[in-house]
Amino acid sequence: MQLKMKTFRKEFKIITERKEQALAITEKVSEALCESGISEGFCIVNSLHTSSSVIITDSDISLNDDMSGILAGIVPCKKKYLHDENDSKRNATAHLKAMVMGLGVTIPVSAARLDLGRYQTIYYLEYDGMRQKAFFVKCIGE
Repeated sequence: MQLKMKTFRKEFKIITERKEQALAITEKVSEALCESGISEGFCIVNSLHTSSSVIITDSDISLNDDMSGILAGIVPCKKKYLHDENDSKRNATAHLKAMVMGLGVTIPVSAARLDLGRYQTIYYLEYDGMRQKAFFVKCIGE
């Protein structure tokens, strides 16, 4: 007998109030998992843009502010980047920050729940916001 895994995909639109902003999205990911009907497997959560990231970190959002400061040191805004010469949006810093942080995460699922630690929260990190963007959740399992 061959088992066939289920898959489910849900896309979320998002607009941030600031150019750089962290938004907690754990509840949205849990909502997608619930809709999927999957109880054992995993969820992939990915940004659909190259100027934003999805991460898992502590529920204290001030850590995202700390990380923003660290990223500003790694990818300074004042520097001239080749991408800015080729792109009218001149958002090389946003793309580079996303490259450093990564576009997404994979979360195990057990008993129809995300396997997250007590203080772990899923965040959408925007580096070039104030316009519509999107991320998706892909649940795979049984």
